[in-house]
Amino acid sequence: MKCIPVIIISFWTTINDTMSYAQPDDLVYLTGKILDAETSQPVEAKVRYELRPVSNVMGIRFFDNQDGHYQLNLQQHRRYTLEVTAEDYLPLQLTLQTDESEEIPKNLLLKPIPKPGGYIQLSDTIWFDRDLSVIRPEAQAVIEELKALMEKFPKMVIQLEGHTDRGGSQSLLELSEERAERVKDYLNDLGIRKRRIKTKAYGNSKLITRDNTVRSRQKNRRVEIKVLDI
Repeated sequence: MKCIPVIIISFWTTINDTMSYAQPDDLVYLTGKILDAETSQPVEAKVRYELRPVSNVMGIRFFDNQDGHYQLNLQQHRRYTLEVTAEDYLPLQLTLQTDESEEIPKNLLLKPIPKPGGYIQLSDTIWFDRDLSVIRPEAQAVIEELKALMEKFPKMVIQLEGHTDRGGSQSLLELSEERAERVKDYLNDLGIRKRRIKTKAYGNSKLITRDNTVRSRQKNRRVEIKVLDI
């Protein structure tokens, strides 16, 4: 009688924040409060975290403490991605590199879902170089973050508002319009329908700052995101 070899494949995923193979001396305690970014009030939230680049080691924790306190037990010298979600709030995503510290204090600030007429604040602003409407590499991640948000809220309609700094080699109104349209095109390429995206050009009529330093003037060259419907 022939013996048929049996191959057993196992998948392991933990929902606990302490990895079974990590010793207490190898742990880092990420701790702080989960708060409303505007009111500093505690928020009930779910925290999902994942060890990178290993994708099958992850955890999900729910926190509903009255003071907003949370704690995650992570491994030293590792990179994690975290996603914090709560009802009526925008999801918060961040990357964390642990070190040898026994404790890493970090408050997680959640921004309320904007109402029509409000502006969306993502992990960064969509900035542009002087006189250009080309999407920067670092802005691509911000636009992809916006795309994920619009997928989460399929009825959301936004208005992309283009802005420029003072001066320049072409019409500032035209340049600000080009910047808004480039972001719209990028979103459309990512699968967001054009009918959900309006654009508006402001030129240099809404400067954030009038300081003449290079860093200050950069703040004016941007596209902002206004919610029209949700």
